Amino acid sequence: MRRAKDEIAVVDGINQMTALAAQDLEFGFPGTGKKVVNHISLTLAAHEMAALIGPNGSGKSTLVRLLSGYLKPDSGVVWLFGQNIGKMPRKAAARLLTVMPQNIQFETPFTVEEIVRMGSFARPEGLDCHTAKILLQRLDLWELRNKAVTELSGGETRRAALAQALAQKPSVLLLDEPAANLDIRYQYELMELIAELHQETGLTALVVLHDLNLAAAYASRIIMLDEGQVAADGKPQEVLTPQNLANHFGVDAAVTVANDGVPRIRVIPPKHRSKEKNGQCQTLIDFRDHGG
Repeated sequence: MRRAKDEIAVVDGINQMTALAAQDLEFGFPGTGKKVVNHISLTLAAHEMAALIGPNGSGKSTLVRLLSGYLKPDSGVVWLFGQNIGKMPRKAAARLLTVMPQNIQFETPFTVEEIVRMGSFARPEGLDCHTAKILLQRLDLWELRNKAVTELSGGETRRAALAQALAQKPSVLLLDEPAANLDIRYQYELMELIAELHQETGLTALVVLHDLNLAAAYASRIIMLDEGQVAADGKPQEVLTPQNLANHFGVDAAVTVANDGVPRIRVIPPKHRSKEKNGQCQTLIDFRDHGG
């Protein structure tokens, strides 16, 4: 149940209806002399699903690690439901927020069910058998529950990692490249599952994605990073413009928007680009309905 407006607690301008907020975050790895995250401020509303995109080296994974409390910022604060995450006990933060990392490596041959149950470490009550069964069935893992995680396929491993993250019953879920190294079918199946879980549970989700079409299809908001800063932030059709793609990804692209309002991006290979005019390549944008 949503709280009445006058019941919302406020801490340094961050209210508790804001699930996660970053205030002026800065971070650089020791000895590099470079800020990987440079004065980033953003907020995620409760129940929001947003995608985090950007070219390689733009700071996406580092920002996720800062937002989760895994890394301590050089300056700035991360607020989790109005609490400074840097001052929260680890288990208290873990009950509210969990992360599905980019690199998933199960090296010990625990069963799928055992791995999922381990995800509830911060919950004193653990994960009861009934809830574990529902979670495994929901992620199409019930038939694999007794299989060693070291024997899973790439798609099965991703689903097991997602189930492990959800076993914590978090309010905020950060996913770093959940579709990485999956073929196109399993990329869309996994994102469809994440979107359905978001709708069903009211999770606040921030998903790091390389595939811009996946980001446009499943996120209501896209945050674009470049050189450690927020380059654009808004609805997919506002962020995924030919100009932004040229400026921050270094590509010419055609962007089409069909009846569903979702932009589709097609990168134009150099040999197919428009003829140069005034020393600059023309970038195409097409808003016709192509029915897809």
